[in-house]
Amino acid sequence: MSRVDSYNRNVQDQNVESKKKGGSLASILLYGVILGFYLFTIVYHSLKLNGANFPENPKYQLLIIIKKFSMFYFTIWNFILQIIFLLLAIVDEVLKLANISRIQSGIEKIRLSIFPSLVFPSALIVACIFWGIWHIDRELIFPKTIDEFYPPWMNHALHTFIIFPLIIEVISQFKYNNIQNVAITKKRAAAILILYCAIYQTL
Repeated sequence: MSRVDSYNRNVQDQNVESKKKGGSLASILLYGVILGFYLFTIVYHSLKLNGANFPENPKYQLLIIIKKFSMFYFTIWNFILQIIFLLLAIVDEVLKLANISRIQSGIEKIRLSIFPSLVFPSALIVACIFWGIWHIDRELIFPKTIDEFYPPWMNHALHTFIIFPLIIEVISQFKYNNIQNVAITKKRAAAILILYCAIYQTL
């Protein structure tokens, strides 16, 4: 191999390595928009729910239950989990761009650990179960009486849009070859998910 070929090979290797380590401005913007929408949704949900006074009427019985036990719904747990993940992802990408490797490596490990073990399966559980039951009989999971309180966009924010961060993250990790660097085994990811669900069931 000539010196020129060797030099070109080294440059290509450095470029590949920099792409793996370099942050993605597109990911930051996408995650930032989604995070802003999520924060608006959770604040809107909390203010509207806490400020609501439902009359003692069987028609509003479900809304009264939702108001009283809103933090015990797996949908809300998943939504908060996604907010935490988005914050981690944004900080991770920003630190990559700033080339602050010591702090960034730790955050990246957490990001690459909670995504396959908690974020991805939780979102799929919420979306698949909700829309599966909805298409069988929506009255079993989201009666029409709730539409008076929950606008359609909030319903989709909690049960549909949660899939978008999953798609973006999977594409991002494949693009930068980080899918091979997941900091957690399948068995450990399954154990964490089972423990997470067990904790939820005990509440």
